Order: sequence, then structure tokens, then C-alpha cells
Amino acid sequence: MTASGSTYTTNSNIPAQTAGTTVYYVIDATDDDSATTTSSEQSYTVIAPATTTIPYTEDFSAGWGQTYRYDIAGTKPWYIYNNDNASCNGYGSTLEEHWLVLPGINFNNYSNERMTFNTIATHGTIDANNYLKLLYSNNYPGLGDPTSSTWTEIAFANGGIGGGETSSGVLDLSGISGTNVYLAFKYYSTNSPTRWEIDDINIYLATPLITVNPTTLTGFTYQGTGPSTAQTFTVSGADLTADIVLTAPTNYEISLSENTGYTSSLTLTAAKLGVNETTIYVRLKAGLAIGTYNNEDITLSSSGATNKTVTCSGEVTTPPPPNVPTATAATSVTNTSFTANWNAVSGATGYYLDVYTKTTGGNASDLFISEYVEGSSNNKGIEIYNGTGASVDLSSYSLKQYNNGATIPTYTLGLSGTLANGSVYRIVNSNQTIFGTNYDLSTNSSVMGFNGNDAVAIFNGANLVDVVGPIGDASDWGKDVTLVRKEAASVPSAIYSASDWDSHAADTITNWGSHTFSGSTTVTYVSGYQNLNVGNVTSYNVDTGRAPGTTYYYVVRAYNAYGTSGNSNEQEVVTLDGPVPVELASFTATISAQNYITLTWVTQTETGMRGYYIYRGTDGDIAGAQNVSPLIPSLNSSQMQTYMFEDTEVYETGTYYYWLQTNDLDGAVNYHGPVSVFYNALGDNPTPEIPLATKLHAVYPNPFNPLVFIPFSLAKDNDVSFKIYNSRGQIVKHYELGNKAVGNYRITWDGTDYNGNTLSNGVYQIVMTAGSQAYQTKTTLLK
Repeated sequence: MTASGSTYTTNSNIPAQTAGTTVYYVIDATDDDSATTTSSEQSYTVIAPATTTIPYTEDFSAGWGQTYRYDIAGTKPWYIYNNDNASCNGYGSTLEEHWLVLPGINFNNYSNERMTFNTIATHGTIDANNYLKLLYSNNYPGLGDPTSSTWTEIAFANGGIGGGETSSGVLDLSGISGTNVYLAFKYYSTNSPTRWEIDDINIYLATPLITVNPTTLTGFTYQGTGPSTAQTFTVSGADLTADIVLTAPTNYEISLSENTGYTSSLTLTAAKLGVNETTIYVRLKAGLAIGTYNNEDITLSSSGATNKTVTCSGEVTTPPPPNVPTATAATSVTNTSFTANWNAVSGATGYYLDVYTKTTGGNASDLFISEYVEGSSNNKGIEIYNGTGASVDLSSYSLKQYNNGATIPTYTLGLSGTLANGSVYRIVNSNQTIFGTNYDLSTNSSVMGFNGNDAVAIFNGANLVDVVGPIGDASDWGKDVTLVRKEAASVPSAIYSASDWDSHAADTITNWGSHTFSGSTTVTYVSGYQNLNVGNVTSYNVDTGRAPGTTYYYVVRAYNAYGTSGNSNEQEVVTLDGPVPVELASFTATISAQNYITLTWVTQTETGMRGYYIYRGTDGDIAGAQNVSPLIPSLNSSQMQTYMFEDTEVYETGTYYYWLQTNDLDGAVNYHGPVSVFYNALGDNPTPEIPLATKLHAVYPNPFNPLVFIPFSLAKDNDVSFKIYNSRGQIVKHYELGNKAVGNYRITWDGTDYNGNTLSNGVYQIVMTAGSQAYQTKTTLLK
């Protein structure tokens, strides 16, 4: 027993009692005179340490619940603040330490435990002498002084002084073990007390959760080899017990980076409580076949979590046909032939060539589209003109649209009524705002929903009559524009040519409602040269077989496996008047045994020739060359002739360039060359090889029966093939010679077709292809 003034304290070991038992006691006091005094009866009720299970919540709205409070120092214990929060405030005191203990939990019965609560800190300071801590102990008995037990701190988030109600964040308790573990809040303050409030305590078992956004990705697309442009979704994980594994479907691939690292599977490592929001890039794989790839799922999984999916849809579309080629000026123009030229188009595997003449005036052979309006919003109009010279019943006609570059019609609009000669038939979208009532047909037909990459055509029955726009071209060739047919255009035309149209700004309708037509231009194709497949070359020798001094036109179209382009620009070429004065077989320069430079040229034929001059220069520019020969007269022979000139006036070592000037009787002058040769003034000049020209030589005999010999020469190694066409442009014989070395060659044709059948009399065209160049000549089979 101890005494402090008139207060006495004693510790007595009272036998353990069942929880809920009320124990009564009195105290007897005896003084020095042995006088005894008995106190009044006192009592207490035995309580047991509180325990609970998970989930556990406490919001203090009904008091203290199962919590236990113990005061270590000070006079300001925990209290209920605002009828809602547990609060402790050491204001005005130098030392306060008070504990708020939660009921014990058997953590060994659970896994993946989590805890959250809210706090408010007001006044004072948060530091080593003034704080609120969350701790746990697995050796605290549940009652009495907690400082005699071992406690471990659990850090939590707070909003700081004046930060308002703040969540602790999700606290991971899964590392705690023990059959009777107590969690407690320790309030402590000394020199700068803070009022702490605690509310909404929640201890629960976490369920692993995967979150994705969005869950659907659409619109993946590409043409050609791919891959598609990447799209993204985000993934995050909470309360995970394992990594998140992402598995892409067969035709898609995923990455953590937009441009690299694509694969079929990714693993996102789970940190302490999950996976932070992560961006995933997705794209349609390269090299897929043309088709749709819809409703394919990326699967996201983690042990214990419900799998999530991101559904992907896309397509690989048919690539567009090649771009329109650019035709360039003709070369090697003679009285009966010329070489058509054009620029190569990327992706083209071959070209079609049209060669034709034109005559103007007269009526059109059928109806044609005279105006195309692709304006803002629904301002769409098609104008059809009748220039046939007679009224036309429209009941057999229709307007068809090739949607988004299609190669077959997508939508059809039937026409009706009668269209007088010289009149137009105007069709507009029913939602237009610019035409007013200036139309013959207002319709909501899908045909009138074109938007710049949809060719529109007139059909008469099943026959395509006229078209605006390149069929099969998905580019925006006609977007936001008004196109008006030129008055002298070649109409009607089943192949779109941009050169036949004048272009105006969007919503222009100045010409709408009438059309000026100067008469139809009639196109006559040179036999064998309509849609002629010339292969993958950029020039082609055209033997027109027509009179000299004739104006010809040519256009080319590029093609590949995905379609054919529209027409190139039109090139005009005029054949020479009269026969070609000279056909040169070769022109060479060599060093003679006397150390002179010898010029040699061989002609196939000569007509109307005066003779030749030789020009010499020290570079490849003829402007600085000088005439070094007298006139060398021509023999004007239809047989092969050889000419020579020896230049004996070269004295300095160096490379020299020579040109052969041909002079016609009518005064026309042409140059051939240059050829070059290295000259050593001291002699010892190497004997140069005589260069060959790649050429298809004149066949013989001509006419022939039954055999014709076809000689040719190659200036360099090349793949060589021959095709022989009849007068209708049909291939009757085909020779694939494979790769041939430099040299002179000859093949023989016996006048039979593929099957060995003897062909009929007539003119046959022989076309030799050497590499990317084509050469042609003609022969006559005459039995």
C-alpha cells in the first residue's frame, strides 16, 4: 500500500471472473488505536477484450462501438466530436497521450486485407512531438496499458493542418499475421497540439480488379502491306495478387510504345497494390489478306481478378489502282511511226496505250454528263446533255454511282421521261440548298450522295455510256468542286479524262441548266492500239501504218492487280511528211592502224538524201562541235550501205565526240550521235569494240511464205520476248527467249499460231520487248 496525503492505493489480485460478472468490494481501514472503519460498497463489471471479423467498419455515429480507449498521460482523452467523428485534442496541455484501440482480429484467417479511413487535422503542428499514428500489435492482450506491448507503425496519408477530410489511401494489411492482432490510433502532443478527427474506418478483403478504358476499338484499316495506324486503351489494376498479362488476338498486336516493340503478349508487373494506369498501343498486323477482322478480343488477366477484354475491329481494304501516269512528248517521229513516252508510276505492273486520230463536229453518239456539282453539305447535282440530234427516251437509262472508289456500281437511279435534243436533264440531292427549283429530278437516292471519290456514270441498259470520275479510284478526285464538260470534249466517253472538264470552286452553279456543245469529237483508234497492253515499260514504238503528215494522239493508263488508273494527259504528235530520208543502223568511232580516227556508219535505207557531214567536239555538247569533213554524198539506196570517214587532223591526246549530220534534198538537217573515242597521240591506242544498238532489224523476206527471219541486236544483256499480233490486235504467237547477252541474234517464224495452225494471209505486227523497252515492225504473210 502506498499513501499520498490522505489517498491510499493498494494492488490486489482478484481471481479471474467471467466477462460480464459484477464484482463488489469494500475497504476496511484500521487506525493506530485499532479502530476499524468500513467503506461503502464499490463494484466493477468484468469486461473481455473486444474481437471482430473482417469486414469491419466503424463510423462512430452510434458511439464508440467495440473500440477501447486507454489514457497514458494528460487529461483530455478521446471524445465523440460532432456526433460523428472520434476526436482527440491536447490544446492547452503540455503532454497528452491517448490510445484508441480497435477490436482484435485473427489475421491468420484472411488474406489480401485492406484498410481505409478518413482524418481531419486542425490547429497546431504535425511533427515528432505532435502526431497521430496508426499501429498494430500481435502481443497486446486487448486491455490495459498498450505501451507495455510491441507495436509496429502503418503509414497513412493525411491532408496536413487545415487540409480538410482526407482519405488515408488504401493500406495493405496483407503482411500482418497473428490470431489476435490489435490496431490502434495513438494520439500524442506536447508543445503544439493538433485536433485530430477519425471517421469511416473500414477493414475489408480486397478483390483483385482490372480496369480498362475503352473496351472497344474500331476503325483499324490499311491498304497494301500495313500495318494499320495504332490506337490506344488504358489499363490499371487494384488489389492485385499477380501481374496483369495481356494477350492479343491472332490478327492484332500490342505494345507499350507507339512505333516499336509490337508483340502478341505483354506483362504488366503488379506493384504493392496494383498497376498504375498504363497506355497500351494496338494495331492491325501487317501482311494480312484483304478482308474484315472484327470482334477480336485482347484479353487481360491476373490471378483472382475477373478477366477483361478490349474488342478490336478493322479491315484491310483493296489498295487503289495506280496513280494516273503523265504522258510525255513523242520521240523518234518518222513518217509512219513514233515512240510514245510516259513517266513511270509507283506500284504499276503495266500500262495500256491508246493511239487515235480525232475529227470534230457532228452530233454526239449518245447522252453525256455535262456538269458535276460536289458542293458543301448536300449540294450535289448531275446535269445530263442530249447532243444526239434527236429526242431521247430516258426509260432505258440509269445513273449509277461507284461508291468510295468501287470497281462495280454500288447504287442505281433509274431515269424516265424524254430529253429533247440540245436540252439538259438536271438531277439534285433533295436536301440541297443552292439549286432552288432549277432541277428536273430531286431525289434522296444514294446515287446523289457522292462525296468526291465516287465515280458517277450514265448507263443505257447494261452498257456504260459516259462517266465522270475514274472508276476504281478512291482518292478525292472530285471533292468540293464543280466540273463542267468542255464544249469540244470527246463525248460520250466510258473512260474519264480530267482534260475534258473545266474545274470551278465548290457550290459554283453559273453554268447549271444549259450546256454549250460545239459538236462531237469522233475518236478513231489506230488498228491494234486501243487498250493495247504494252507491259511494264515507259516507252513504246508505234507503227501507225498511216499516211505521213498525220496528227495522232495518245494516252496511257497504269494498271496493277488492284485496277486501272484513269487516262493520262493527252499527247499530240504529227508524223513527218514523206518518207524518212535515212534509216541509220549504226554510227561508230574507232582508231585505225595509222592512228587516225575512223568514223563508220551503216544505213538501212536512204531516200531523198543529199549527203553527210562529220562534226567533232571535245565534250558532249554539239554547240561547240566543228565540221571536219566535206559533204559525203549519199547513194540513196534501198539496200544497206556502209560509209566511212577518216579524221586525220587530231593531234592531242584526249576524248573526242563525233556527230553525223544528215542533209536532205529539201534542206532538212538532222544530227545523230554523239559517239566518243579516246585518242592517244603517241599511238598505242586500244582497238575498241564496235558498239551495238538494241534494235529490231528489218525482217526478211517480206512478204514471206512460209518462213520469215527476224534479226535483232542487243547493246546490253536483257530479257527478250517476242509477241506477234494479227490485224485485230490478237496475239497469235509468243516467244520468251529469256536473258540474252550482248550480241546479234535471229529467230524464225513459220507463219503458224500457238497450236501450229497455218495463219491466213495478212499483215502481222512483230513486237520485241528488251528489258523495259519495246520495238516493233511489220511483215506480210502472202501465200
